[in-house]
Amino acid sequence: MKTSFTPTEVAQIANISYRQIQYWDKTNFIKPSLRKHGKFRLYSVADLSSLTLARTLRDHEYSIQSLRAIIDDYKGLIPKVRGDFLNATITVTGNILKIYTGQVLGKRSHGEIVYSLRSLEEKINDIFPPASTSLPRSQPADLKSYWEGKVREYTF
Repeated sequence: MKTSFTPTEVAQIANISYRQIQYWDKTNFIKPSLRKHGKFRLYSVADLSSLTLARTLRDHEYSIQSLRAIIDDYKGLIPKVRGDFLNATITVTGNILKIYTGQVLGKRSHGEIVYSLRSLEEKINDIFPPASTSLPRSQPADLKSYWEGKVREYTF
């Protein structure tokens, strides 16, 4: 899976305008983890998850002050998540943020927003398919017929 993203790629994955990403960077709300050669910015998967969570909360009409507080809490909790970060589920109720790394069971409470990071990973893999690391396996008969054809082509 791809692990670093340009602002244009982030805009495509997170459904956030490029200008919004620039604004959030400029105002120190959500900054990229890596800067290269001056202003060249790269966002990590954790940065991307923060951006998509912020967009989700913004879609649910959270104020910018609430967004800043929740995202700051989220950034503080990310390093404490044990295991596979992308298997986590995030719930937000009011200004209360919870991160679950196991299976989430039970009813949603009124006003609770549930966000699965698994869906983020799936979206990344849909847009940027992982490169295949294994070579296709050929059946011996296919390989034999392949080479027989090659040998015939080059016999004199």
